[in-house]
Amino acid sequence: MRWAWLAAALAGAAWGAEPQKTSADDVTRDAQKTAQAAARLANEKKEEFEKRVGGKLEDARHRMDEIRRQAKRDSDKLLAEADAKGKEAQKRMDELKHSTGEAWKDLRKGVETAVDDFSHGVDKAKR
Repeated sequence: MRWAWLAAALAGAAWGAEPQKTSADDVTRDAQKTAQAAARLANEKKEEFEKRVGGKLEDARHRMDEIRRQAKRDSDKLLAEADAKGKEAQKRMDELKHSTGEAWKDLRKGVETAVDDFSHGVDKAKR
């Protein structure tokens, strides 16, 4: 029972106590501190975001550069192959031009195949 009386007395004393007075300056100061803390937090998050997204951007740029290098190698290879086929087709055409009589008929299939190969090589390099 004694404890109940003590608890009631303490509670009553707290209820009867005068509340602390808060001035406009106190409110302004607290608001400024809160705004500064929010700005620090926002800046930290912004910096983290910039770092994360900046890393992704840099990675994408490196991958794009590698794709360009690979495309150049592939393109150079395809162009070289097409060029070789073009030279072969020209050689066959020259043989055809210099053929006499019925000999051109023997060259006909080889010339057409060489020209078709060259045309397909050019189309392939174009893609």
